[in-house]
This record gives sequence, structure tokens and C-alpha cells, in this order.
Amino acid sequence: MSVVTVQLGQCGNQIGANLFSYIHKDACQQPRFTSNSKENTIYQQEAINTFFTPLKNDIFEAKAVLVDMESKVIQKTKNTVNNSGLWRYPSTSEYYQQQGSGNNWALGYHKNGQLACQSVIEICRQEVEKCDRFSGFLLLMSLAGGTGSGLGARISNTLKDEFPESTIVSHVVWPFPSGEVVLQNYNAVLTLSHLQQSSDIIIGQQNKLLQQTCTALGIKNVSMDAINSVASHNLASIFQPSDKSSNLGLDILQGLDQTMSLHPAFKLVCIKNVPLVSDKSMDYTTYHWPALLKRLRQLLISDSACESCIDWEVATSRSSFNDNAQYNDRYVTQSSFNKSLSNLLILRGKDLHTADTSILQDKSLYSTTLPYAFVYNQWNQCRVFNNYEKSATLVSNSQTFNRPLNDCIQKAWQMFNTGAFVHQYEKYGLTENDFIDSFAVAEQIYADYCMI
Repeated sequence: MSVVTVQLGQCGNQIGANLFSYIHKDACQQPRFTSNSKENTIYQQEAINTFFTPLKNDIFEAKAVLVDMESKVIQKTKNTVNNSGLWRYPSTSEYYQQQGSGNNWALGYHKNGQLACQSVIEICRQEVEKCDRFSGFLLLMSLAGGTGSGLGARISNTLKDEFPESTIVSHVVWPFPSGEVVLQNYNAVLTLSHLQQSSDIIIGQQNKLLQQTCTALGIKNVSMDAINSVASHNLASIFQPSDKSSNLGLDILQGLDQTMSLHPAFKLVCIKNVPLVSDKSMDYTTYHWPALLKRLRQLLISDSACESCIDWEVATSRSSFNDNAQYNDRYVTQSSFNKSLSNLLILRGKDLHTADTSILQDKSLYSTTLPYAFVYNQWNQCRVFNNYEKSATLVSNSQTFNRPLNDCIQKAWQMFNTGAFVHQYEKYGLTENDFIDSFAVAEQIYADYCMI
């Protein structure tokens, strides 16, 4: 089943290029820890056919649509990819203008959205028609920019209307809490409130945690390129082939939807990954399932960025009401650990039959909101990922976004109550009632996750 990826704004286009490169490299390289040749061929074919169209001379064309309101990011992205000679973007699957959205969500959603949306949808339709079997859309965007978030939200809404039977998975990058742009909290609240209505799943990655991971990998002077590379690696670890089709009869997007979005109020998921080591450390890394899964569990409950950042003091509790939890008059605002609604574990590599995953099925990890029979799912793949002998990825629908979401809401309210910058949004058609409606949706998301 084919996935059409829609890259929105600077963030979406940069992560998209990295993601396709990871998928292509992982699929086409001969793994160091080789599974049998037939299994490797099947893996390669499924990975390539999901995200690429094979062309002559072993060149692959990404099933992607590139969108930005300025041309420079798209042209730079395409030039870099084309110079590799390994894969390329379609020559006609791009949309750009000559002026960006200026970090103004309303400009991106209303003015640029009205200008661009139907053209972008038509390009998406052309990409869908190229697919033998179409699964759905993967949207890549920032949460708090102008084009990526404002125009991205508009396109997400329209795709849901135009392709109502298709799965839409949105990947958003959460801004640094210290502030990349002064309008980021407005933009984040507005974007999330719209994606909650139009997306089946929202995969979030936080710049703060991605930066911590880069630092732990020994990267000095961490750049946005490095952050985007880690984010793309995490995404690729989900979307590369696994046994989900044989177990569930579903493709990757449907599989994620069926396992992670079990209630319409809970769509936010994060990614936890082990191991993640630098290339120079690869040869010196040992891989044992008990150690990997123990670290993955602690990554989850402590909500840490990576293995070297794990807080080993955090422990689960059988009750949410304990000395370390925080409360207000209505509900627990923060549990003593990162509590999960549901988790999907993806194991890749050697000796899968020896992996004891019971520590990730422990009832103390989970809310009682859903029946226990639905809270844990597992996919396996004996072929290695990114040349790790063994690796594990956890896609978690949990409380991980409670703090950053509440922080965005509170800061946005403070600005809104003083009227700060509201006129810049009203100038492009966003009303005070639109703001208030978005606040209501975002606050409900926060309250729902607090109450699990």
C-alpha cells in the first residue's frame, strides 16, 4: 500500500528529505547482520513500494508533494536530493509562491490557504492516482510556524474532506519552550486544534528532546539539520516494514490508526527509540534484548529524550493519587510518571523469540480508560534497521505532551488577554471567537490526557 507524503513549509520539507533518504538507505543497503536473501528482498520491495515509485536505472521517485510559500527551500531540497543520484522528487509535484507566511498562522491558513489549497489538493490527487493501492497521507509540518502550521492545517482539513476514507497521519515538530518566534504559542494552539479534527493520528516530536539527543550523540553546536536527522530516523523506525500486515491485515497507516487511536479524544503519540548511537560507536555497541527493553521502559515512564538522559529514579505507581502527583480541583495535572493510554512496540533484528516484553505490558504503566486487552500491541521484523543488530521503537499514546501543551496554552492565554498581536491575525480573517474556539479544543485535549 502506498503512502503519499505531503511536505509543508521549511520544517516539513527538510524532515521529508531526510526521511526518504533514511528509508531508501535502510532498504537498499546490505545489512551487516544479514537475514536470508529472500526476506531481505521482500523487505526492500515493501519499503520502496510504500514510499517510492521505481524508475529505470535503479532510480526511485518519492511519492511526495512539496509545499512552501517560498521557492528557496524546495529548490535546495530537490537539488540536494537530485545530486545524490539515488532517488528524486517528482518534477511536477511541488507548489510554491514568492512570499512566505511570516510566522503568521492566519496568513498561512486564510490568505495563502485560499490561494494554494485547491492547487495543492489537485497535485495530491495526481500522486494518489499514480498509486496502485493507496493507503493515506503522511503530513510533515511544524506546529508553530506560518506556512507549515497555518497552510498545513488548511490542507489537512481539505484532504479529510476530499479523501474521507483515507488515513491521515500528521507529524508535527514542537517548538523549543524558550521561543523560536514570538507567535509560536498562538500558532501551536491553533494548529493542534485543527489537526485534532482532521488527523487520525498526530505524531509529535519536541525540538527540546531532539536537541538533547543530538548532544548525547556527541554532536557539537547542534544544528537544525542534526535535529531534523534524528527526527527522521525516529519516523523511519516506525514506517519501515514489519509483520503488521500478516497479523492485522492492515497497511502501515491503517495499522497505526487501529492500534494507537482507540478513542477520538486521544490522538497525540510520541516515539521512543533504543538504541541510538553515533556511527563511530556502532562497532562497539552490544545488543541484548533485556537491557534494551529495560531502558525503553524507563525512557517511557521518565519521558526522557534518550538513553543517556534517563532518570532512573522515576517509578510507576499502582495509583495515580500519590505523594509525587500534582493536582488541581478537577483532576491530576501530572502523574508521578508518564502514564500511557496505549503503546505499540516494534522490535527489529536478531533473536526476536528471546525478547521478553512483559515489562512493557505491565498494567501499572497504563490508564484504566481503555480495556487492558487493547492497550498493548507488538510488531516484529527479523530484518535489522539501520544496521543495528537489535532495535526497539515504542509508539506511545501517553501523557508526554501534557507539560509542553499546558505551557503553550498558558502563554498563549497571557498574550491573548492583553491583546498582544491579535490584530495581526485579525488582519487576515481570524476572529477572537476563532481564537477562543481553538483554546477550548486545546484545553480539552490537555484535560483529557490529565484524566487518564
